[in-house]
Amino acid sequence: MGKRTLGRPRSKWEDNIKMDIQEVGCGVMDWIKMAQDRDRWRAPSNAVMNHLQIRKLQQLHMYEAIHNTPLVRKKSGMAK
Repeated sequence: MGKRTLGRPRSKWEDNIKMDIQEVGCGVMDWIKMAQDRDRWRAPSNAVMNHLQIRKLQQLHMYEAIHNTPLVRKKSGMAK
């Protein structure tokens, strides 16, 4: 007999793209057709990337505030 994996089903990269587009607020669209036209795809794609970068920075700042430690070292002067 076959065995089913435990937990929820694995997500596909298509599911991740749909969630990212909805999270940015681009709504429900036919993203597959849009992705075939690079000029039309560039705007939603850039919006998703900017949103993900902002979210990553917010998580970094939150971690630093909770643990009271900087994760990114600031450069101090010139190296000798």
